[in-house]
Amino acid sequence: MLWRTRGAELLDRIGPAIVQTHSAGGPFGFIVANERPLLVKALVTFEGGAGPVLGPNNTPNPMPNVKGVPMMYLTAEHSGRTNGPAIVAALRQSGALAEHIALKDRGITGNGHFAMVETNRKDVFEVIRGWIESTIPPTGPASRQTARG
Repeated sequence: MLWRTRGAELLDRIGPAIVQTHSAGGPFGFIVANERPLLVKALVTFEGGAGPVLGPNNTPNPMPNVKGVPMMYLTAEHSGRTNGPAIVAALRQSGALAEHIALKDRGITGNGHFAMVETNRKDVFEVIRGWIESTIPPTGPASRQTARG
C-alpha cells in the first residue's frame, strides 16, 4: 500500500517518467504503473520481483490499468532468474506492451544479477537506452509547448 500511494504521489508531483527498478524493487514499478499508467512513459525492470504480477504457481494476477504501458523485463545470463517470460506473459495478459530481453540474446554474456556494476555495464546500459529510444517518442521544447497549449 505504501508503494502504491507514495509512488502515485511522486509521479503526480514530477509528471510523466520512465520508471526503472531492480530485483526486490521490481514490484514498485509494476504497482506504480498500474496506479498511474498515464504517468509511466515506460517501465524498465532488471530482474525484478514478480510480486503483484504473478501469484502462487506463477498464476497471472490481473493488473487492469497497465494496458498500453511499454515495459521491458531484462535478465542476465548467470543470475539464476528464470521467470522473466512468465512475468512478461502475465503483463501482456493485462494489456501491457511487455517485452522480455535476455542480455545473452544481445551478445552480452557472463553477467549476474548485478550487471549494472559489472565491467561491461556500459553495454548493459546501451541495451536499456536503445530499448527506451526505440519505444518512447522523443520529446523536446516544441512538443512540451504543444502539450501546454
